[in-house]
Amino acid sequence: MSEDLENRAREATEYAARLAAQSGYIFEDSMLLLQALTHSTFSNERPGSGGDNERLEFLGDAVVGLLSAQLLFTDNPMADEGTLTRSRAAVVSGKGLAKLADVHGLATLLRVGKGVADDSGCVPLRLVSSAFEALAGALYLDGGMDAVEQCLGESVKQALQRQDGALDPKTALQEYCQGHDIALPTYSTVAEHGPAHAREYTVAAVVGDKELGRGRASSRKKAEKRAATLALEVIAMESNQ
Repeated sequence: MSEDLENRAREATEYAARLAAQSGYIFEDSMLLLQALTHSTFSNERPGSGGDNERLEFLGDAVVGLLSAQLLFTDNPMADEGTLTRSRAAVVSGKGLAKLADVHGLATLLRVGKGVADDSGCVPLRLVSSAFEALAGALYLDGGMDAVEQCLGESVKQALQRQDGALDPKTALQEYCQGHDIALPTYSTVAEHGPAHAREYTVAAVVGDKELGRGRASSRKKAEKRAATLALEVIAMESNQ
């Protein structure tokens, strides 16, 4: 084996061992993993270094999208298509993928050509995002969706949950109603409590002619959000019965 091939094999083994320690998944073809972490600028400068990750990135784009859609569909039975689409789009955006790549330490593993990294050794986020997609593609070729889920499922799921948590409950309730062609929610103040300097409000969330939740807070806006949250919980429970 030539020195170049020996170096490639050693690097591939090191990367595969790191992934195995992190996820428990063992690559059958560790060269696939090395290719996923090789940018074209690196392979162009070193003809014997193996292929770059562009084709794997193409495949991985679809794989990450499928994984995200599957997790969203399973974990959010009440969400409509629009909500699911926006959540997935936020996670598979360049910024979202870069965050996922950071979770898996890809920025320090990516092989790039001279001048690509800045003075501090950081590479552009778009390259790091592409490396995450390429990793997903390599995992898929090596072990199918089971391998993808084992290695990336938890980090993608957490990213999706953070996205869901950022969704305003009033917006979520409105989108649910729009998606299911029912009357949009309305909010009415049903009670006010306490002195003027420490006022509290109780607000009811109503969908159609049915009150689904009441929230109490120091402002009407906060009370509306709490009422919407309770309404979503009621809808979720009714749908599971």
